[in-house]
Amino acid sequence: MKKIIIVFIFILVLVSSSFFIKIETFTIKDIEYGQDEYPIMLTVKSNKTLNPTENLVNVLVDSETMIFDTDNTLIELTDLEIGKKIKIQFKEQLIKVLPGIPLKSAETIEQIN
Repeated sequence: MKKIIIVFIFILVLVSSSFFIKIETFTIKDIEYGQDEYPIMLTVKSNKTLNPTENLVNVLVDSETMIFDTDNTLIELTDLEIGKKIKIQFKEQLIKVLPGIPLKSAETIEQIN
């Protein structure tokens, strides 16, 4: 009986930890273009239910941001569409404007679908 409880707790810990380790992807909710082509602002929502980095965040995309597709080839900003799933590597700085949605700057964006 004691072994069954220990095995059950072990499995529960493994399953729950997988939710925290899961790779976070975001869905594009809105695209706002600035002057010329850069910078643009993406409003994205996290697909991670437990412990997301940010649930809803505005992402600043500038001329230095690299955007890849699933084949790791560079794509243009115009290829990003509302509803697409992306992975984002954020830059270190965080620009927080209270009480609104947090603003982060993207280093790389990878389009998933």
